[in-house]
Amino acid sequence: FFRIESRDDFLSGTLEGIALDPLGSLSLANRGQRVSEFPEPFLFSAAHYRGGWVVGTGNSGAVFHIDRNGAARRLFEAEESEIFAVWADPDGTVFAGSSPDGKVYKITDSGSEVFFDPADTYIWSLARAADGSLLVGTGTDGRLYKVGDDGTSELLFDSDDTHVRSLQLLPGGDVLAGTAGDGLIVKISPDGRARTLFDADHPEVVDFALGEDGVAYAAVLASEASLVDLNRRSGSNGQGQQEGGSVRVTVTPTGGE
Repeated sequence: FFRIESRDDFLSGTLEGIALDPLGSLSLANRGQRVSEFPEPFLFSAAHYRGGWVVGTGNSGAVFHIDRNGAARRLFEAEESEIFAVWADPDGTVFAGSSPDGKVYKITDSGSEVFFDPADTYIWSLARAADGSLLVGTGTDGRLYKVGDDGTSELLFDSDDTHVRSLQLLPGGDVLAGTAGDGLIVKISPDGRARTLFDADHPEVVDFALGEDGVAYAAVLASEASLVDLNRRSGSNGQGQQEGGSVRVTVTPTGGE
């Protein structure tokens, strides 16, 4: 005989089709379906691409195309070991940010080339700015670059934090940048003016989602599974094993928050 009555008891098993909330209640989970698998231990980034997805992996620094049927095809393999960021243009051009020894690669049907090679260790995030330039968020000096089609760059924002971890373009042309180290959400105008909107309790702002109602949602994290060195966080108390969560940032059309 055995008895299962606590949250920890349930967590020791394998949950299939069942969700367990922090209070220990069980409910039916959203249905998940495996789309594809490939011989890489980590999938770090993904973007919509030609009816499927393009994904960045580790530890061989590979970029794969996954079609709508789940078939995976290797597009590119970098000299670096990780691809933490990918971006796909409507014309099929793919940009991949590699780490460490951060570089941005441009991948087309005719081949690949180094598109941008800053003096930064990590390429964490990629996005298109309103003027069509490529935004590149880096670490470990927390910089945001603006890169033109010819590969020329300018420094748009130099953060006091360690990493520019995530990016979200806003309808008016501003961009939200999420940092890692102090967990800040910063609003940056096209001319580089920056204002901190939110200082999270968690040290990493890892992703954004923008709703049609003007609300931006941010995923925040602090975990021993983090990809960044959280001990570098200024004033860190070493409590880096709490769970993640989310915050809401309301951005109105008039520019208020």
